[in-house]
Amino acid sequence: MHDGPDCGGSCEPGDRPLADLRLGPLSEAALQVMRFCFTTFAQPNSQAWIGAQEWAVASAGETKGSKLAFRCMRLVQALRMSRRTPFRFSNPTCPQCRAVVTETERRLMLVVGHLQREERSAAYAEAMLLCEGSAAAPLLAAADALGELLDARAPERIGGHAS
Repeated sequence: MHDGPDCGGSCEPGDRPLADLRLGPLSEAALQVMRFCFTTFAQPNSQAWIGAQEWAVASAGETKGSKLAFRCMRLVQALRMSRRTPFRFSNPTCPQCRAVVTETERRLMLVVGHLQREERSAAYAEAMLLCEGSAAAPLLAAADALGELLDARAPERIGGHAS
């Protein structure tokens, strides 16, 4: 987990301000929900899945928020099953860390954005990097499902491009 100065951690090459991604509000909420999901697996005693649910419902309402939390967890699980190395993510409970996106988080959000724009080749290339050469189909399916929900909620696309 990437932790900021208040958490005792530091940035690494490739980390950048979250604002650089120009995410729409629901896409940014999805990233935050996934960070809580990652925390759940990295620190099981944290019970961060509760924070994931709360953030999703606060961001999208009870019905869409529940779907958002489920689809984010599904994407996190697909990623976990496809990688051999740990996934670096920012601490969802630290305001300074939340404002930083790691290189791997950026790639994950790019997969979702490429699928939203029907850029399948670009999505596949990013997914192969995230999956470290393992089968990318489960990750792509989960990212596509999340992207469909984000499309239904807001016209913004990952990267700020409307279509």
